[in-house]
Amino acid sequence: MPRTRARRRSPRGPCRR
Repeated sequence: MPRTRARRRSPRGPCRR
């Protein structure tokens, strides 16, 4: 079944190295 808990969104926005 689909996930119910959303991932924690980083304050920096999109994935950055």
